[in-house]
Amino acid sequence: MIHNKDVIFFNGLREGVCGHIFECIDYYLLLKEKKVNCGIYLVYDNFSPENYRDLLRTKYILDEKELEEIISDTLIEDTKKFYSKKIHNFSKVKKFVFTEIHDFARISVARGPIMGINEIIGLRCGVKEDDFKSLSKKKYNIKIFQDYRVYGNSLQNWETFNHKKRLLFKKYRKPDNLKKDTAFIYLSTECRILEKNYIKEIIEKYSPIMNRIIFSVKDTKPFEEMSSDRVSFKIPPIDDFLNVFDTFIYVPLEKKWDCSPRLVAENYLFNKKIIFHDIDESYFSVDKGLFWRNHDGLNNLEDLNLTDRDELIQYIMSTL
Repeated sequence: MIHNKDVIFFNGLREGVCGHIFECIDYYLLLKEKKVNCGIYLVYDNFSPENYRDLLRTKYILDEKELEEIISDTLIEDTKKFYSKKIHNFSKVKKFVFTEIHDFARISVARGPIMGINEIIGLRCGVKEDDFKSLSKKKYNIKIFQDYRVYGNSLQNWETFNHKKRLLFKKYRKPDNLKKDTAFIYLSTECRILEKNYIKEIIEKYSPIMNRIIFSVKDTKPFEEMSSDRVSFKIPPIDDFLNVFDTFIYVPLEKKWDCSPRLVAENYLFNKKIIFHDIDESYFSVDKGLFWRNHDGLNNLEDLNLTDRDELIQYIMSTL
């Protein structure tokens, strides 16, 4: 039962596979090493326990005991089931970590379930503050962890900590059979949906220099006419994902905001080629999350490695 854990990492109100899932896993694994009683709570549609097991097996270096333990320590619910409950009682949990604090804001603004939580730790991902205004008037015990380079050092009237989202490098499997001259483009979350004509332009530009182009999407049906032997559209999780491409093509988002793109950091870690398609200095000047993630990948990759030095880990360990 995750309700009896000391620390819970939560992410939800999404579907398929999202980078926030890996944030939960990474922080969980590091705290587990330190014998912290922790768990993971995922509210995801179209994401089954089987998907979760496959994802853990393919991405992480885990023995069978570790694999079964994290699965046992994880609760996966769909959105409908989550909202069907009037109250979620986490009174025995000492620290409840939202790896995207907007999740809590959206639950509260939508008058969703009451969540009985002692202390809320929120990792910042996004610049919109309207949803937080109503929360700031309530007596929640909230601590905010955010990258001051991206967001500044404040959010409403809550205590903030300077923090960048990091990745647990030591537990990641390394690619061992990369497909050469194969590009990957990530379009499988709502904020990354592109118009068909724009996708066709991307295909026309990179087909001459790539053997294959792989798109991750929420649904393959709209793209059947564009599929071919060299262009494919896949729904995550993608089999053997680490090896299916050697080039990551990052495409612009309509909102021009990506708080801390994991794939950028991971591709620097694995020495894969990164192409920023249709992104110039003016775009980087708006999307500070992408700018600083790319900057750190190029200039200070080791500081993106999740270790004991991480501010969130230090805070949790010192205040449990």
